[in-house]
Amino acid sequence: MKTLKALFLVTLFSFSLFTANASTEPVDSPADLQSQLSEIILQSDAFENIAESTSFKVKIMVTSDSQVLVLSTSEEKFADQLKSILNYTQLDVTPEMHGKVYLLPVRLEKK
Repeated sequence: MKTLKALFLVTLFSFSLFTANASTEPVDSPADLQSQLSEIILQSDAFENIAESTSFKVKIMVTSDSQVLVLSTSEEKFADQLKSILNYTQLDVTPEMHGKVYLLPVRLEKK
């Protein structure tokens, strides 16, 4: 009975350590991911006629199929445009990037 209790406590302790180290917070996006997404945004003409220059953050996730999903933006007025441009776009990423949430800084300049 004592070994069963000890085994249960060790399992519980190990599980709590693994879950405590799991992070759900977004991390800054790598430079290659930023450059790929910047290229996709620049190829679209959705932001050519913006009224003023602005900066904001976009929270994205890379799926297991190497596609990007826009989760949220700090500027809601650009959310629909970014989602239509970026969602389900195929990217050239490493398998380690799959399933992670990234924070992408976006700066739009008025022409």
